[in-house]
Amino acid sequence: MADESMNILYITPEYGTSISGGAVGSKRNYDMLISLFGSRSIHKLVLKENPNNSFIEKVSKNIKKWLTSEQYDLSPLKRIDVRSYDCVFLDTSLIGHVATQLRHKGYKGKIVCFFHNCELILNSQMYANRNILVKFPMIKIPRVNEQAALQDADAVIILNDRDKKNILEHYTVKSKVFIIPVSMQDKFIEDKEETIHDKPIYTFLGSYFKPNIDGICWFMENVVPYVDIHLRVIGRGMNQLPEKYHHINNVEILSDVPDLTIYMKEADYMLYPIFEGSGMKLKTCEALMYGKNIIGTSEAFCGYEVQDFSRIGARCDTKDEFIRAIEEVNLPHFNRISRQLYLDKYSYEATLRMFRHVFEELHLVQI
Repeated sequence: MADESMNILYITPEYGTSISGGAVGSKRNYDMLISLFGSRSIHKLVLKENPNNSFIEKVSKNIKKWLTSEQYDLSPLKRIDVRSYDCVFLDTSLIGHVATQLRHKGYKGKIVCFFHNCELILNSQMYANRNILVKFPMIKIPRVNEQAALQDADAVIILNDRDKKNILEHYTVKSKVFIIPVSMQDKFIEDKEETIHDKPIYTFLGSYFKPNIDGICWFMENVVPYVDIHLRVIGRGMNQLPEKYHHINNVEILSDVPDLTIYMKEADYMLYPIFEGSGMKLKTCEALMYGKNIIGTSEAFCGYEVQDFSRIGARCDTKDEFIRAIEEVNLPHFNRISRQLYLDKYSYEATLRMFRHVFEELHLVQI
């Protein structure tokens, strides 16, 4: 039963209609808080980025980021009496400096900050080849904010051991550190009909985002010419891929589809050739939820507790490993081992127990 005696201020960036991993992860966190404390105990504050429609606004925004390390408009926070809350939950480490501001104002309640990634590492990868005017603020913002969270929050929640290792290497850590992996609300409905295709359907799900773009383009250039499969590339903005990829035999590129469920059900294998990133890949969790076989890189599986990859697909990091896996792996269309792994480790029910432990340690939930 939820403990509705507590008042929790939940602060999150605005995601709009996005179905990105960050948006889904934030919804998970919000749902966990409601399960623990009840909806009447949670006050949700959504922070927006300042608009930057013109060139001058973009330059001005980047200069402000250089000076303040603030990515979001914090003015709504000034209108709230934070002292009335028992706990402030920051739903991204990119607003970690809020923890420092609250402490400077004398806030005595508990502060928890959720790290979707080690943003310093992710941005260092994403902006490695950009000019200094772009790269500097995008490195400074996570560095300042993540250090602030790790200094002034009572607890931080990260996704896996790799992110823990990275924050311990790059920051001074005073907060309690808890590891809670990704999870998703269960949407699976088992289809009793067996699906058989002339050619196995390999499906890549991912938006037009640098690690996704680099990975799937690498796969289409280095693996597709040597295997006999039907490849579907599905994701918001993927129609922007270079024209040459739209004319490869047995490759479909679909953008902004209204419902991904049918494509998940039709897929024989989910394909995730992702070579860089941080945190955990939510698309892997989604594939497990639907009982899918997964052919993916070490990055795609990072943070997932898989005892035997051959029972749910294959882990591949080179061209030859992908080709061999596609030629040799033969698993049923619906993989019950994948599905059970989701239920045991990455369902809402599994991670709710972990969230409860965090708030028990902070003495906000009774043991």
